[in-house]
Amino acid sequence: MKPKRAKPQIVEATGGHKSRLEVKSATAAFIRRRLGRAMKRIRQDSGITQEQLAAWLKVGQGNVSRYERGLQWVESPERLWMLARALRVPPWVLLLAADDDKHTPEELRDAATLVHRFLALSQGEQRALLQAVRKVKNGTRG
Repeated sequence: MKPKRAKPQIVEATGGHKSRLEVKSATAAFIRRRLGRAMKRIRQDSGITQEQLAAWLKVGQGNVSRYERGLQWVESPERLWMLARALRVPPWVLLLAADDDKHTPEELRDAATLVHRFLALSQGEQRALLQAVRKVKNGTRG
């Protein structure tokens, strides 16, 4: 029989002038570790030190280290946005990288650029492009 998974507990924590939600569970720890690894990989690929990132985020270098090791949660959506901006990637790329060990941060940045350009197209242009991609994928021409 499989052991029961602990249900995530959402706890409101107040600190300073903002309140935040903390998720406490084995799943949350897994997510923190994956996000931390992605953050570290992108930071190192970008040539940014923990100290530089900490200065950008206005936290101590120890906080950045704890984020990267999955010991501390990125406290708020605003902090995640600041983190992504400091690493020069859209926030969703940072989250995608947390679940993707196969692609380099540069490849993920390129993917983000493609998505942004795709979304800037009209709906008709988007449909035509998707149709062309499907043809290439299926090996058909014309």
